[in-house]
Amino acid sequence: SEVCTSDLIPSDKNIFVNAGSTIELYSNTDQNLIARKDFSNLIFSGSGRKVPAGALNPAGTVTIKDNAIFDCSGRNIGDETSGTPTSTHLTMTGNSRLIVDTYGPNPKMAGTYKLTGGVIEFKNSGATPQTIRSKYYQNIEITGSNVLMGEGNIYLNDKGSFIVKSGSIFSMNDNTIIGNGKGNQLITVESMGTFRCGNNLGFNGAQITSVPIKSSAINTDITNIILQKNSTVEYTRNGDQPITNANGLVYQNIVLSGTGIKTAPAGNLYILGNFSRTSSATFFHNNGTIIFNGTEPQTYTSALASTIFYNFINNNPSALNISSSLSVSRKFSLEPGSKILLNEDITFLSNKNQTAFISRLSANVKIDYNKGRFVV
Repeated sequence: SEVCTSDLIPSDKNIFVNAGSTIELYSNTDQNLIARKDFSNLIFSGSGRKVPAGALNPAGTVTIKDNAIFDCSGRNIGDETSGTPTSTHLTMTGNSRLIVDTYGPNPKMAGTYKLTGGVIEFKNSGATPQTIRSKYYQNIEITGSNVLMGEGNIYLNDKGSFIVKSGSIFSMNDNTIIGNGKGNQLITVESMGTFRCGNNLGFNGAQITSVPIKSSAINTDITNIILQKNSTVEYTRNGDQPITNANGLVYQNIVLSGTGIKTAPAGNLYILGNFSRTSSATFFHNNGTIIFNGTEPQTYTSALASTIFYNFINNNPSALNISSSLSVSRKFSLEPGSKILLNEDITFLSNKNQTAFISRLSANVKIDYNKGRFVV
């Protein structure tokens, strides 16, 4: 084995690396690593950023531990030049970090993963998507704007985490983020982060089935979900989707895009941020109640036709801005101390079966009509 406290930048002519040997970079400062074709096992320890000079194809195991950061930005580690993954293994412990940003399946290491600690950061923001390889992970962070699910499910180990960081975008379509049945994993969408959900069973709470694949973006065995203030969940499927709120999930910003029918839960759907309909997708109220429950200004917008709600409740004291027209087929309610800005009309859709109505106005309700009116 060889241990290095400084950069490892020998020329191919100076050092012969035996098959099966191990090289460790263990400095507490930044280190650079030459790109060689004959590496077997690599260990990155200590702290600081360990940066390879180019693509590497280790024949054995890459181990990242302690507080070391293995920054593979723009580098394929464990990938043949032909694009066919090798069987390079990956081990991570402690507070280590692996950074990957190349397009296609990542990490490029396709061997056995033994991850008991550390974080793998997916930071691709290029035009071609980066996908997450179907493996068992401990902690994942999304920091790029073009990161997608991979060729299969994303598995989280015991007490693992999946974080969509501020300013980043993660997209999931047919597979799911799945736990180990204990329910002790944590999913977080940070403020200004976006989780795009294209799954046929919605955002959370469904049990995945295989043939045909039916899943929510977050499997039923993960119940700890934190949607931070100003985070966004977008329903993007080109087809029907349920809007899910298992375990009392409360949304911040919610966006309906794609096509098809987006079906609300039959009970209460709480929204603390904005409600936006940006496409021809239809919102089906399912005889449920939508509750705008924020403490800071919220906005309702609909790019095309008016959205039809069943029961509509505003409980926001800072103001709910109705910036697009909407309709109510049953009850419209303004809770005590709430405020609403009518920049477009609210229409009440009575028929021979039932009458749409405004419930009795509570104390200290404020209505600013602006350009909008109540229409019967």
